[in-house]
Amino acid sequence: MADGRHLASHPYCARDGCTVTRPKIRNLESFREIMRTGSVTEAAHTLGLTQSAVSRQLAQFEKEIGLELFFRDKGRLIPLPEAQDLCLEIDLALSSFGRVQLMAEDLRTLARGQLRVVGPPSCVEGVPASFIASFLEKHPDIQFTIDSRNHETVLEQAVCREASARMTV
Repeated sequence: MADGRHLASHPYCARDGCTVTRPKIRNLESFREIMRTGSVTEAAHTLGLTQSAVSRQLAQFEKEIGLELFFRDKGRLIPLPEAQDLCLEIDLALSSFGRVQLMAEDLRTLARGQLRVVGPPSCVEGVPASFIASFLEKHPDIQFTIDSRNHETVLEQAVCREASARMTV
């Protein structure tokens, strides 16, 4: 499909020429909102864009994927079966982007993640339990691990980024 062999026979591609490109996220969002609301005008209102901007994004999206997704009838858009099928995948893809954004925020604010501290026995065995308990109380979704290793292994794990922090004397 990416090489355009069977897309060139599709009426949309035959009419306008077709080169398949990766869809832009904003075009995916506009398409999904059109499908959700049933109207370009409502989608534009929800997205905070003009109606012409959303129409333009829909046209770009259809060109990007090489498919006509709606039957146009007197200014109305009627979703074709391809639009229904594609909408399910786009919902999954956009929700994945949302999860990535949430994960990044959690990592920035230390709300979730892992903290692995490595060091020689003389350093890590003396880490006070009260410090660890206090940290975990403030950050309950952080997995906290302390690992006692020899000096060479500590350096190796730090260089390979297998540890979040290292302690040395």
